Amino acid sequence: MMGRSIEVQRVLASALASSSVATPFPDTGLGRQLGMAAKLIAARGALGLSRQCFFTSIGGFDTHGDDQLQRQAELFAEIDAAVTAFNTAMTAQGLADSVTLFSASDFGRNLTSNGAGTDHGWGSHHFAVGGAARGVNGRKLLGRMPDLTLNGPDDVGQGVWLPTTATDQLGTELARWFGADATTLAAVWPHGGGFDRLAGWA
Repeated sequence: MMGRSIEVQRVLASALASSSVATPFPDTGLGRQLGMAAKLIAARGALGLSRQCFFTSIGGFDTHGDDQLQRQAELFAEIDAAVTAFNTAMTAQGLADSVTLFSASDFGRNLTSNGAGTDHGWGSHHFAVGGAARGVNGRKLLGRMPDLTLNGPDDVGQGVWLPTTATDQLGTELARWFGADATTLAAVWPHGGGFDRLAGWA
């Protein structure tokens, strides 16, 4: 295992040395992660890869006792700058129609104020970024914006709002984009077949 790790590191270092990404990325946690993903995509030929999948992350949204509005604004700004740089890098490489970036989280907020913000909830908003030729038909809202009225039609109790689109729906569409067949879809997203296709996704 140690030998394989050393060999993989050697191959990876060599591939990265031969690839270049001219787009500057912000010097933030997410910016550095997406910057490395962009370099690895640029090195796909040297690595002999035709399809790649990367996971990046950003934390800090669990803002108990902090100024929630200020902290979320800072985190969203970090996401915006990093994703913008990544999209610019993919466009510069001629890969905007071959790469899809999307957000995912099990973290949401409810509708009721706790005096300094809101507590943990269920639903949340997510985004997908990519070229229309590969399935992301941009500038569209899938589902609908929730009614944020307390005790309103989307409030299922204690300020927890009911999402209009299931994670299984988005996951199934992304799996189709990856080329998953019906058997793979059933294994990875077993509940996906119980929901309608996402209208307007492609």
